[in-house]
Amino acid sequence: MKKYFRLLKTNKRFRIYTLLGILSWVILVTLSILFIQRDISHLVDNETEKLLHHYQIEFEKNDHQLFLIETYFNENSVGMDQDEFLTLVENIGGNDEIKYIILDHSSEAQFVYPAEEFSTLIQINTMEISNPYQRNELINSILDRSMLYQYEIVDERVITIFIRKPLYINDEFYGFITIAIDPYYLSNEDVVFTSEYINSALFTSEGEIINGSGVISDYETQKLELDGTTINVGGSIDYAFTVILSLQYFTFTLITTFVMIVSILYIFKDEDKIYTLTTDLDYRQNFDSETELFNIERLYADVKELIRQEEHFFLAFVNIVNLKHINEKFGHFMTTELLRKTTGLIKRVLRNNSEMYRYGGDEYVITIKSDTQSEITNMMRRITNIFENDISSGNIRARLGISIGIASYPGQGKTVEELIKNAHLSSMQISRYDKDVFKYYEADKIRNASSNEDFDKMVAGLNLELFEVFLMPIIDVQTNIISGFECLTRAFDDFGNTLPTEEVVLSLERNGRIQILDEIVFNKMLQIMRRINKEYPEEDYFLSINASALSINDEYIKNVTAAYKQARLTKGQIVLELTESHQVEDDEYLITLFNKLNDQGIKVAIDDFGTGYSSLSYISKFPVYAIKIDKSYVKDYTTNTFNQTLLMTLKSIAEVLKCKLVAEGVDSVETLEYLKGFDGLFYQGYLFSKGVPLEDAFALIKNNLSKNEE
Repeated sequence: MKKYFRLLKTNKRFRIYTLLGILSWVILVTLSILFIQRDISHLVDNETEKLLHHYQIEFEKNDHQLFLIETYFNENSVGMDQDEFLTLVENIGGNDEIKYIILDHSSEAQFVYPAEEFSTLIQINTMEISNPYQRNELINSILDRSMLYQYEIVDERVITIFIRKPLYINDEFYGFITIAIDPYYLSNEDVVFTSEYINSALFTSEGEIINGSGVISDYETQKLELDGTTINVGGSIDYAFTVILSLQYFTFTLITTFVMIVSILYIFKDEDKIYTLTTDLDYRQNFDSETELFNIERLYADVKELIRQEEHFFLAFVNIVNLKHINEKFGHFMTTELLRKTTGLIKRVLRNNSEMYRYGGDEYVITIKSDTQSEITNMMRRITNIFENDISSGNIRARLGISIGIASYPGQGKTVEELIKNAHLSSMQISRYDKDVFKYYEADKIRNASSNEDFDKMVAGLNLELFEVFLMPIIDVQTNIISGFECLTRAFDDFGNTLPTEEVVLSLERNGRIQILDEIVFNKMLQIMRRINKEYPEEDYFLSINASALSINDEYIKNVTAAYKQARLTKGQIVLELTESHQVEDDEYLITLFNKLNDQGIKVAIDDFGTGYSSLSYISKFPVYAIKIDKSYVKDYTTNTFNQTLLMTLKSIAEVLKCKLVAEGVDSVETLEYLKGFDGLFYQGYLFSKGVPLEDAFALIKNNLSKNEE
């Protein structure tokens, strides 16, 4: 078979014949599929129409029974007892698989069929339905004297269908006549609709299944209107029939395809003797076998040719992030398939003036022949847009990240080595906190980054145990009572000198020591909670801490949960905050970790909400203890109507998620007065207190409790 693939690469006539053969085959397959779909669709429509008519008759039988019961009660209501009701239902065609019940004014059962069900069904109280929508339906049914269909749903499946009709005796409402139908009744051999071509099912208008199996999207449906209630009657083609019909069409296609292949191979059976394996060798010298992109040797050759021709071009150094985690989880083969899918998506947005190369590992290079930076920016944005959503390949669905550094010829490099180095250095300046994941080469920033090495060396030698934890109060807006504290890290050197905490944290992240600090601070927070519980045993405060996104991994979760168990706190909540602006490469992995925390008793909060890209579907997947609104949305409320609307929206979201809502950066009385218009809100800011040491926090608690008692 390899020789025919070589023919495809080297023989134009063979390629033309092969292309014509493939085109003919595609036409045959397409026509077969169209004919199969036409026949199946026509058959499903006809059978579903019969199905609809069948169940319409079945439900009309029940409607008729309600009418007969209502008529009899209006004529013979005086003196009727349970035995007469049993006789009445049996005379109008009662079935033991269907339950009948009549409730009087007080919602107590007066008559029940079958009689052995009386002790169970007498407990039913129609007027105690908790669903407000169903209560309104009952009220409207009483006023309109109309039929009413309702369902009892468990695990998204209808377990009972209730057909109700208000009973009036001498124009006075007496109660409801109710027929309770088990959906399995509609499947018994006396009632079920049978067809040798389709499978059938019934669904509510909202898509919950009444009868049959599967979900509504698996069926062709028609609507059965029952006194204002819609039931979807669905039919789907039987698999065996589909196979038989498909085989009839595809047999001819396969025979024709076989004849075409044999003909082409016969014509060219001797052509292969002319060619050698040199074409295969040429392919290996220029292409990467895993991604089928040009390889590094071809990259150097092409860039050198562009330089020789003095073409103005840009070189982008691309690093795809998170593939290592995917490889560990799914293996090399499936990761390679995902990689091919990803690089294919990137190539799809490139233009004719661009080419993509495999540089090595998870690193790639793109060359773009262009004079304008705006064109490059537009192309980079199209590439980065690919990574804003999950990428799927086979059974893998993963969120990958990307960073891109860009250098231009001739201004930012005269040789291929210099261009790649400068583009690579630019990509290394991209932090996981940056919203833009591509950067152009800037010599000054590269030099500044190099100057950070001395600072990093100093930070690497710090004793992290010397770092202190300060407490910033979190207060109830309405009562001005302290509810908890956020734990803030303060950095000190060995001589007690204060260091710029934010820069120290960034340095620790660059050098891989941030998790050590986060675990130290977490343990100090547990000690503080024990002190607070001891000093104020009657109070119940919570403490929160913001951990770096680089620390959120299995090892960190294991260590902090073990420390939390060992602390044996008697009360108080421990909350771990994740800053929303952090780029999280694997949402599902993060959600799994947070659920582990919650299972052990450690709560989760979203910090700086509004600065990132969180969606409600993402947030709702794990139990959120608190949402903290970024201070930029709190301070501008007087001039920014969007911020006002956002506060109201977040209040509603917090109520749905049953979590706290904390406004950050409240530094003025005017801002606090505005926030008092929102019930259940909490705040923190310099108006009440900045972050203070533990002893000062005790003083704040004491003063706060005293004012409360007054």
